[in-house]
Amino acid sequence: EMCIRDRVREEALERELIRKKSKKLVTAELEPPFKLGEDLCMQLHNINLKIALTKSSYTQAIAVHDCEVVCLLKSRVLKGRLLTWEDYMEKVKGTSSWVTILWAALEIYLGSIKGFANFPQYANIREPAVRRFMKTYITTSLKRLPPNSPDEFVLHTLQSTVEFCIKIAAHDFMFGELLVLFMERGFESQYLETIEHYLLADAFKSIAVSREIVYKQVNYYVKEGRPETLERVLLFLNLKGQDLEHLASVCIANKMHSALIYIKTFGDDYREYVVPAECMMKELRARSKEESKDTAWFNPVASNTYNYLGYKLLWYIQLCFKGEKFPYHENGNRIDASVWPHVIYSILKWLFQDSTPVTNEVIDTNRYAKIKSESNIQTLLKVDARVVFQVIGTLFQIPELKDFIANPKSYSNSPLQIHYTELLKKLAVSAQEVDSPVTHAQYYFNLLLAQVAAQPGEQMEPALCISTAKSLLSYQLHDTNQHELSEYVHEELIKDMLKNCKALTNSQLNILIKEASKFPYIEVLVYLEETKKNYGRCFEIYLHDRRKATKVFSWLKSMWNGKGEEEMQRLIYENVERMVELSVEKAVCIVDIWFGGKHNEVVSRLSSNPKTQLEYVTVLLNNKEEFLVRKVFC
Repeated sequence: EMCIRDRVREEALERELIRKKSKKLVTAELEPPFKLGEDLCMQLHNINLKIALTKSSYTQAIAVHDCEVVCLLKSRVLKGRLLTWEDYMEKVKGTSSWVTILWAALEIYLGSIKGFANFPQYANIREPAVRRFMKTYITTSLKRLPPNSPDEFVLHTLQSTVEFCIKIAAHDFMFGELLVLFMERGFESQYLETIEHYLLADAFKSIAVSREIVYKQVNYYVKEGRPETLERVLLFLNLKGQDLEHLASVCIANKMHSALIYIKTFGDDYREYVVPAECMMKELRARSKEESKDTAWFNPVASNTYNYLGYKLLWYIQLCFKGEKFPYHENGNRIDASVWPHVIYSILKWLFQDSTPVTNEVIDTNRYAKIKSESNIQTLLKVDARVVFQVIGTLFQIPELKDFIANPKSYSNSPLQIHYTELLKKLAVSAQEVDSPVTHAQYYFNLLLAQVAAQPGEQMEPALCISTAKSLLSYQLHDTNQHELSEYVHEELIKDMLKNCKALTNSQLNILIKEASKFPYIEVLVYLEETKKNYGRCFEIYLHDRRKATKVFSWLKSMWNGKGEEEMQRLIYENVERMVELSVEKAVCIVDIWFGGKHNEVVSRLSSNPKTQLEYVTVLLNNKEEFLVRKVFC
């Protein structure tokens, strides 16, 4: 019975091995690269059976020598021959599908399938061998592909072949022999369509595609009338070694501005950075603002409308100011530090260049006959003055950028350099010329001017400071629905600007006080009165303003240094009832500070209002009780 049971177990194991099921066999004393638990079923070939043992004294084991493999069982020995990886590929070629063959080759290429006879352990030996073998096999197989094959089959074959070539890094083969082969078979368009998906997936960003392939790709999409797809493909293309002038001319002709930005900013020639701006400005002037009124902003088709082009141009200018490139480049996504200042000076010079409206389309000459020549920045101010000055403002907000325009001679000796004072003068002229109830250019320029003047260490001329402050004080903001926004948004900004202007005379202060009194800018008005040392007037302004009345307490605390002490005590005493109404606790604290804790006169002053008097006394007693407890027990 024992012999029968052993025989049954051995036969079962033998069947599993011969049928090549996924059976994990325990290995022993195997030569590299075999490891414990290695599955060798798929590599075994022509297993012969020999009875070698009669006693069950051995555990299951496998021993390998060259192409020979021996499997030791309890009472039997299974002897077979290991396939080489070439033998295995020849074997599966005749019985498996195209995808299965490519998958098997890829597994061998990556070293995932081991156990073959004389299998190269090192990748630098194994990978070139597999690459050569598969190139020959793919070429031979695809030559047999019928020209009238079903589209679905062709597409499936192309996709699997391209992906395999990418995986084994056979880019020269994919863009050389393989492309020629598909062109000869009449599958060029399908092949280029297939490559497109991998280009958009950033599969070729690290490799340099040959110029010939790029020419074919570009010509194909131009011929098909698909500039949008071509632009996306170019954005994911490695531009090293490409004919940039040819690609740029294609982008200009087909209005592919994003790709043009990528191409023109790929190198470090600062003169090239102006080209995308010029092309977008040319297209912008060829459009009228009325064209975008009936076009939905979020409509992806509306990529060349007036608004879209204007904002895209402003976005590109801001990229240049910040020293950033679009999209990410292999050599970094930043402009070279030595080129960066020159790029900024070039863009600034271009902004103030005079240009006339131009277009490649047939236009009504009478329509443009009356249009005055305007600078590029004036055209942009008509698009959105707020955004224009926000973009220009980045030059003053980032310290490194501000240094470029504050000390231009340190970075360039060319005539392109510009100092920020000259820049502000040119901006003032441009804003004044295009200012209107629609653009609000003058207001947004004054806002930029105030932001610059409010920075630490800056000083503004008194006359300019007065005109800027008056403009900001009198301007009422509206949102996109023409609803009024808070009129206090610039209060701190105006105040900081005035603090930096140390040379204001009394007459100039009076002008500003008169102007500020017309508007509810309480902080600005208090600062101006405080500068003139009218502390009593400051107290009254705070106390009689509903919005900021409670700020009178913090202001009184900050003012306690003997300035106008008698006058302030009189004002506090006369208005103590109003202060108690605002905050009893804070009023008690102010009396402690200004009257030295003498509350008798204040309590008597409140006698006309018993309720208020009681609240004041209650808080006072509570405070004194806490003081006594700390005094006695702490």
